[in-house]
Amino acid sequence: MKIKILGIVGVLLLILNFIPLTSGLVILQEQEIQSKIESRGDYIQTMFIFGRIQQLQSTEEGISFIPSNVYLFMKQKSPEMAVTYVGHVRSADQRMYFSQETTFKGFLSLKIICGIFRFQYHTPEAPSIIFHMDTEARILTVMSVDSSEVLWTDLQNVGDGSCTIPTEGYIDAGEQITDCYGTISLVYIPSQTLIATFTFP
Repeated sequence: MKIKILGIVGVLLLILNFIPLTSGLVILQEQEIQSKIESRGDYIQTMFIFGRIQQLQSTEEGISFIPSNVYLFMKQKSPEMAVTYVGHVRSADQRMYFSQETTFKGFLSLKIICGIFRFQYHTPEAPSIIFHMDTEARILTVMSVDSSEVLWTDLQNVGDGSCTIPTEGYIDAGEQITDCYGTISLVYIPSQTLIATFTFP
């Protein structure tokens, strides 16, 4: 059975060598539809790849190779949309990279690839942070935070006002955002979630 599968793969690769395709990525089909993902924090990418590769490398970060003659079918899903790509890649020097978090099922050798890569990322839930607003001192004091692993660098002011947000360490009760002027809208960057909005006169 194994010999039969390898024979089929060999024949298909031989056919690939005689198909006159231009270099680079050719998008044969593209669809954009509304996603129906139940968990709005999920980002999923599935890619089926078949063809000839070269210079396969494996490191602690993941694997990479040069797609010398590869066909691919890729689906990407996010909370906003789902996109499908069908295409062909032929390159002599540009590498494709896949991180360790990516799972692979299929056949992979120094010259041939035939399998499915799948990557799923779950966006962290936004923490609950309660601030006390002092308009005279122009500060926001953290009253409580429901997680001890929220970094100050995870917060960003996207309002039209200005403030000074600490740049080091984890957010803890008693710490402050200072020099607040105008509208301060704090967003939790990993999930792009609005935490709170304050307006200073």
